[in-house]
Parts: sequence; C-alpha cells; structure tokens
Amino acid sequence: MTENCSVNCSGGENWTQDTEFCKGFDLFDVENVPRSIIVLNCSANTILVIVSILANILVVSAVWRTPSLRYPSIVFLCGLAVSDLAVGFVVQPLFIAVELLKIHGLPSGGDCTLERAFFTLAYLVCGVSFGLVTLISVDRYIAIQYPLRYTSIVTLPRVFFLITLCWLAGIFCVSLFLWQFSAFLFVVVTVMIVFLGTSTIIHIIIYRIVRRHRNEIRAQEQAVQATNEFNMARFKKTAVNTFIVYYFLLLCYVPFSIAWVLRITGSSSLENPIAWKLGNTIVFLNSALNPFLYCWRVPTIRGPVMTLLKKIFCR
Repeated sequence: MTENCSVNCSGGENWTQDTEFCKGFDLFDVENVPRSIIVLNCSANTILVIVSILANILVVSAVWRTPSLRYPSIVFLCGLAVSDLAVGFVVQPLFIAVELLKIHGLPSGGDCTLERAFFTLAYLVCGVSFGLVTLISVDRYIAIQYPLRYTSIVTLPRVFFLITLCWLAGIFCVSLFLWQFSAFLFVVVTVMIVFLGTSTIIHIIIYRIVRRHRNEIRAQEQAVQATNEFNMARFKKTAVNTFIVYYFLLLCYVPFSIAWVLRITGSSSLENPIAWKLGNTIVFLNSALNPFLYCWRVPTIRGPVMTLLKKIFCR
C-alpha cells in the first residue's frame, strides 16, 4: 500500500509540476483575452500556415528538381526552407489547435500535454532556424574572405553534415526541456547569445572586407578594375542577401525572445497574454516571409520557382 502511494504521489507531483509550468506562461491564457481576439489570431495563423507550406514547398521542390542549384549556399537556404516547412506543418497548427481547444475548456482537468508538446517542437525548429542562419553567415564570410579556396572548404557533404548536426543539436537541447528545465533555459540563452553574436560579428567583418576591397579596386588600373568590380559586385550581392535574411529573422524573433528572457530571468513581469500571442504570431510570420525573400533576392531560385508555377497552372 505504501508502495502504491509512493507511485501515485510521484505521478501527482509530476502532474502538478506540469500544470505549474503551463501556468507560468501567458501565451495560452484564454481567460483574460476576448474570444474574438483569439479567433482572429488563429485565423491569421491559418493564413500564414497555408502561405508557409505552399511557398516553402515551392522553394524546396524547385531546388530538388534543378540539379544546377545544388551548391552549398543554395542548399543552406533549402535547409532553412525545410525548417520553415516544419513550422507550417507541425508547430503552427499545434498552436492553433491548443488555442481553439482551450477556449472550449479542453483538455479538461488542467492537462497541459499539448502545450508542452508545442513548446518542445517550437524550441527545436526555432533553434534549428537560428543555427542555419548562422551557418549561412559563415558560408558567405568564407566565400568573401577565401574566394579561391571556397569550393574546397565548403563542399556539399560538409553542408549536409552541418545541417544534420544542427538538427541533432536541436533535439539534444529540447531533450533538456523534458528532463531538466533549468538546464534547458541556460542552454537556450547561451545558444541564442552565441548564434546572434556570431552572425553579427561576421556581418561586420564582411562589411569591412567589402569596403577594403572597394578601396583597393579604386587604386588599380582601369582594365583590372572592371574585372574586380564585377567579382566584388557578385560577392556584395550574396552578402546583402544574407543580411536581409538575418535581419528579417531578428525583426520577427527578437521582440518575443527578449520578452521571454526577461520573463524567465525575473527581470520583468510581462503578463499581457495578447502581447505574447501577437509576438508568437510575428515569429511564425518569418517562416512565411523567407521564401519570398529568396525569390526576391536570389534570381537562381526565382527562375526555377516561376518555371514550376507555370507548369502547375498552365497544364
């Protein structure tokens, strides 16, 4: 009897911890938010889900169907499109489902299994996205700093290995979420600082390299200048493309991330559930925007995507 009690009490303690965990976040608070706002937010997320899935499938399919696009920088972008596709297929629909269930009082008894599943998958996919954007920045740095050795340094097998490693590292990190939350928080904050700091430093270095090369070009002869300006223009364009993807990610992620870090560290008490829901939707917006950024800034992706669209709609 004592043994049964110890087992049951342990289960009750875990259930209580899960419930307290869910109550510690205002993202899924429906009691203090008008139902109309929740429904409107879910409707907006539904539109973003459709756009994210269709647009990212187009990008991935275009790269898959075009062997000439399978070079490192495009494969990195394709990896980012796959993580955005995971947001549209899994994470965002789960968020919508939890919101709609909670306004109908489900699941009963305060069970927050779905909320924990959402947070686990969201942290995984978002962490992978941050990692891939950092890898894209490193790739552009190598291309500009070591243009003659780039093809020997950045090879497709290494790119696939790094993308796989990024997913495995993300799975390891979210496993801490299920095992020890305090360790998970420490890892998440550390990884965010490393990724953001690395990308920012690399972008500053790239800017200085481009500016130095431009000054060197001006001091050269006219014939040499024409060739170097062409090469540097190509490098500058790819660097600008990386900047745009990075800054749009910051624009969508940073507000929610800062609020989240302030909340878990106790530096600030942000108890407005509407703000949390809006911030979460802005994070999801990034997954729908990225494919349009690729098609806008990368002609080698835009051409095959347009060709694929013509094949789909002109049959």
